[in-house]
Amino acid sequence: MPAAIMADHAHFQYNQFVHGLVLWAVWFVFNEYYELAVIAMTLAVNFKQPALYFAFPFAAVTLGKILSNARDITSAYQATMRVFNLLVAFLVVNVIIWLPVLFPPKDDFGEPIGSFETQFNLVIARILPLRRAIFESKVATFWCVLHNFVKVNYWEGGMQFQLTTGATLLLSLPALIYTLRKPTNRMFLLCLFNVSLTFFLFAMQVHEK
Repeated sequence: MPAAIMADHAHFQYNQFVHGLVLWAVWFVFNEYYELAVIAMTLAVNFKQPALYFAFPFAAVTLGKILSNARDITSAYQATMRVFNLLVAFLVVNVIIWLPVLFPPKDDFGEPIGSFETQFNLVIARILPLRRAIFESKVATFWCVLHNFVKVNYWEGGMQFQLTTGATLLLSLPALIYTLRKPTNRMFLLCLFNVSLTFFLFAMQVHEK
């Protein structure tokens, strides 16, 4: 709805743009334009980190569909080259997006403003603001409920990250493995729902989510 888009953009969220890229990526997968799907999803994740909710199902269904066609040596070679092309597309898009970080800006004397490591860490801290703890107020996640019994939101940041990442990946595995083995479009959509819901409930609930 136009009103929802205006409210979303006025809050500087721009979620509609990310969702548009994800929907394009879904359409590309349905029509087996896997390279374009990789490009669209890579742009979405780099534009805003909640797109990670959807990234793993794309990898599962794409790899599953490619491998399901590898029935002999010739098709196996073609499948290998297709996967290689997807990796190249992923790397090229990321390199282009991250060029300003790979080559830090220079001051008036031609000296780099900060090292690559410093610039990289600053960007990562903005993309993944993990210092905000597992959840913020009034957010209905698993950790919010658990905090009533075990004060997980007060744990050290590294432990929180390991706990939430491990739980999210572990609980996403059944849907991802099933989609990898049965890479139909219907299973792909179900996997998108299951994995994104798992990310919402068990990943670190930073503000941008």
